Amino acid sequence: MSFAAPERLWWLLVLLPLVGVLLVLSFQRRRARARLADAVLWEDAFDRDPFAADLLKGGLVTLSVASLLLALARPQWGFTEVPVPTSGVDVLVAVDVSKSMLSRDVPPDRLGLVRKELRGLFDSLAESRVGLVGFAGRPTILVPLTSDLSAVSSFLDVLSPDVAPVPGTDLGAALDALTEVGRVSDRRKVAILLTDGGDLEGKAKASAASLRGKGIDLFVVGVGGDHPVPISLPDGSTLRDPEGNIVTTRLEEDDLQGLASAAGGTYLRLELGKSSLSPVLERLHALRGGVRKDGKRLEAVERAEWFALLSALFLIAEMAVPGAFAKRRRK
Repeated sequence: MSFAAPERLWWLLVLLPLVGVLLVLSFQRRRARARLADAVLWEDAFDRDPFAADLLKGGLVTLSVASLLLALARPQWGFTEVPVPTSGVDVLVAVDVSKSMLSRDVPPDRLGLVRKELRGLFDSLAESRVGLVGFAGRPTILVPLTSDLSAVSSFLDVLSPDVAPVPGTDLGAALDALTEVGRVSDRRKVAILLTDGGDLEGKAKASAASLRGKGIDLFVVGVGGDHPVPISLPDGSTLRDPEGNIVTTRLEEDDLQGLASAAGGTYLRLELGKSSLSPVLERLHALRGGVRKDGKRLEAVERAEWFALLSALFLIAEMAVPGAFAKRRRK
């Protein structure tokens, strides 16, 4: 059991002086009766000890007041589902599709893991719209804000370096593109940047700070391993530089953590089978006021009326208890 107004439980302290007053009154009445007649005469005249009746009536009054005070604290137990109208939250997603995302240091490869995790995220969204951006050296808006999540999921299959043919990695331009996608909406927004790092333009922190100024929550999600690995191309070959050397890549985690910090956001690391994006869902859930995917939320059920009824019953019982019963005399 919980209480909607737990601060009112302090009111129960009034029971201490109340019990004291009732006891004092009971003893005063006992002494008054003793001055009128001997205790043996009272026992001979009545079936019930008047002092015991006073204590019983005082106890019932105390229980009545205690029940009423508990009712005022609004006790709760059990839950009920309540439909809640909501405007939802916009989710802005930018995916790095540069060639380094083809590396296979995470199964099946970095880009494949991103597709899998984003599908799971989209399946859990409710009353939300999603916009999708693919980027490398320049961003491409693939899907403007839409509530058709199945359509957005279908676009995940086309994510590849061909989507953004300009080579490189410009995280700042990607974040600016997310701002542009979200400009058409006045709803709360969450931005998700999925990348292995390697910002070649160096403008990302300024763009991240701009997101923060617009009240957009940023999640920077790192993809890849800590150790350098070669980049596997779709034709099975390995990417090489103009001198013929194998190009390697690793997750630039320190840079991405700094980027998240600049935006007042959160850094996550994408790992297979670890629900890496669950903090994103938790944040969306909080922004929607605890509303679930089915548009309902759980609310505790208040039971104050039961304690109010109990208080009334104790009071009625107190009034029904006589001070004493006179003995019936045999004729």
